[in-house]
Amino acid sequence: MIPNLQRVHPDRYTAALWQLREIYEVWQADRNSWREADTICLSVIPILHLLNFPTRSIRQTVQQIRGDNGPNMRPDFAIESYGYEFGIIEAKKASTDLNARQGYKNFHSPIDQALSYFDRRQYRFAIATNGFEWIVFRRASGEIEQNLACRYEAIRAELKDTIRYDLVVLLDEFLYNFDYHHLMRGGWPDCDNSYQKRVQFQRKNGTVNVLMHDFSWDDTYPRSNLPQF
Repeated sequence: MIPNLQRVHPDRYTAALWQLREIYEVWQADRNSWREADTICLSVIPILHLLNFPTRSIRQTVQQIRGDNGPNMRPDFAIESYGYEFGIIEAKKASTDLNARQGYKNFHSPIDQALSYFDRRQYRFAIATNGFEWIVFRRASGEIEQNLACRYEAIRAELKDTIRYDLVVLLDEFLYNFDYHHLMRGGWPDCDNSYQKRVQFQRKNGTVNVLMHDFSWDDTYPRSNLPQF
């Protein structure tokens, strides 16, 4: 029995948990050899389908995004609907730390890379993922930007512990808040939930404040030393 699910149907939860366990077990058995292409094929795309992203909406990007005094850039995937790009996905191999310096010439980290694409277009959201950690960014509302000095809002889930320990509430939140239809309708967690914190990300040209809803067991992104709520 699945106790106290508040958001997704128990049947959907059970099916999702079994599929995520299978993805996790495949990665565990071959974790040292997973490349970016393996992560995209065996984790990113299946989880996007699990989150109800239609196959037709996930497109490899062809159009480049012009950089500032640098080379043109191209994210891994665009999220499209009726020919309009609503968001982008930057995917890395499963072992990648999304917030760590990776030796890129034009970016500090994969998160900085995703936000750089996002800043140059009027996308609704940007996703950075390594197949198990998922972060969705959107622009902060005027009120949040003015009162809390946050340029972006984000929702995050780190799935390894959630899958390993069957953390029901966290998986429930992931399936609900990261769902394609929920995101496309502009759905977002309320600003008074216990998962909310203000964090700082390092970018190439300095730090940026983000109001994050972190549906994860770990504490990879601790609260910043800015005043909290």
